Amino acid sequence: VSLEQSDTYTEEVLPKLSDGTDGRWRWGKETVKGRINELTGIQVGPEKRWDVAQIDFAEKEGEVKRIKPKSVWMGSEFSNEAGTLEVKNLLGKGVFDTPKPVGLLKYLMEQVLEEEDIVLDFFAGSGTTAHALFDFNSQCGTSNRFILVQLDEATDQTSTA
Repeated sequence: VSLEQSDTYTEEVLPKLSDGTDGRWRWGKETVKGRINELTGIQVGPEKRWDVAQIDFAEKEGEVKRIKPKSVWMGSEFSNEAGTLEVKNLLGKGVFDTPKPVGLLKYLMEQVLEEEDIVLDFFAGSGTTAHALFDFNSQCGTSNRFILVQLDEATDQTSTA
């Protein structure tokens, strides 16, 4: 991976979601400059388009690094991109940076909720937990409730959010 095209780096990769619409990079240009050795080019999707992925190193030059745990839950409904596409379909593009996927929360609810339980989400954001619980209750015939808390934070007057 390089920030500049050359004879060695000939593919230009732009951030695209799986539905083909524009996405955004996780890191800014300055972060990439300092951590470019942690990135690699990979082919994704049935069309084998190029994308950029972060490499997880267990140890490098004698220094132990943190390894992000991998999910044992397989499925597109658990991906961050699923949350991004759900919010985009409901509210438009770029309203929330990292929405949780409804499918992931419903799956968690299936594992732990019993009738009449109350779900607490202290970082409510876009309200995905409420959305997932409404879907869950509808599918399961339950009447679980939720409490959502969102701390007051400044929002730019020109922001869609």
